[in-house]
Amino acid sequence: MKKTLVLLSMAVPAFAGVAPLAPAPVLPPAPSPLSFEVGMGYNWASRDLIKHSAFGQKEIDTIGFDITGIYALTENHSLNLRLGYAFGDEKAKDSIAALAGADKHETDLHVFTIMPGYRYTHALTDTLSVYAGANVGLAVVSVKDHLRAGAGTFGSHGSEAGFAYSAEIGVNHKITDTIGVFAAWQVAGNTATPELYYNYVDTSKQVTTGIRAGVSIKF
Repeated sequence: MKKTLVLLSMAVPAFAGVAPLAPAPVLPPAPSPLSFEVGMGYNWASRDLIKHSAFGQKEIDTIGFDITGIYALTENHSLNLRLGYAFGDEKAKDSIAALAGADKHETDLHVFTIMPGYRYTHALTDTLSVYAGANVGLAVVSVKDHLRAGAGTFGSHGSEAGFAYSAEIGVNHKITDTIGVFAAWQVAGNTATPELYYNYVDTSKQVTTGIRAGVSIKF
């Protein structure tokens, strides 16, 4: 008898037109804090690379490539890690080449960097934002200087590691929820001074200003 009363008490609300409880809504997954950028830029050097009057070298501008991983802490603040490479060269017919009877004097500059950093981002609209950031880390700089005379080539190569830094301000335009494009102006430099073994010729610490642009991808 008691079991019958219990069953009837459970069935009465259904017959009385009481709607069953709706299932709890399924919330969408939280957005991933991870994104990355693939960038390319041009850097104008502000100092002569080689410290030697006979070499006649000017500043060596570079073309740079980088990949930056970004981890968002909040809507405005993020940490990042940037891996970069830049290359430039300078060809000259100077007094060193003339004394050696060479056809050409060429200097190649390679700069490899790894730099963690911080960025502040401010949204202007749903698709447009501006940001400012800074990175510090390690640079490995390689300088190859060589003279070419006919089919023969001789020269010197030096490399050194040093402190690297950069600061930039930029703008990002979101095309879709996962893909955007960006452009930035940056100042960068490093303290590496590789030595060339033409009577121990020194090179200068490099400082550049440049532009950087590319694609941003959010996970």
